[in-house]
Amino acid sequence: MTNLRVINMIIIILGIFLIITPAHFCSTLPPEAKMTTDEIILYYGYPAQIFHAYTTDGYILDLHRIPFGRNGYSTKQKHRPVILLQHGLLGSSTDWVGNLPNQSSGRVFITSKKHSSYINKSTSITVL
Repeated sequence: MTNLRVINMIIIILGIFLIITPAHFCSTLPPEAKMTTDEIILYYGYPAQIFHAYTTDGYILDLHRIPFGRNGYSTKQKHRPVILLQHGLLGSSTDWVGNLPNQSSGRVFITSKKHSSYINKSTSITVL
């Protein structure tokens, strides 16, 4: 009977912990947690552009671009190469802007794959 009481007490404590914990974490999320890629880019003071790429099977993909740094366009940097960043299998373009500004690269194009949270448009297909 004592073992049953201990088990019940553990279950109750775990239940209370699981109820309280999400509320605590949700209230301490950084503002970027609910932003889109372009909103995060703008939040950190960088310019953001969005281009649309049309695939042969009817999807419209968003390409996010950071054309230059926070201090504007410099003629000294006019001919620097452009970088294309593609996230992994289960990611999205937000994966590349989650770092702090001093940990990130500028002058980049950032893509999102089909079926990610940023690919919700189609020319002929109903995207769920």
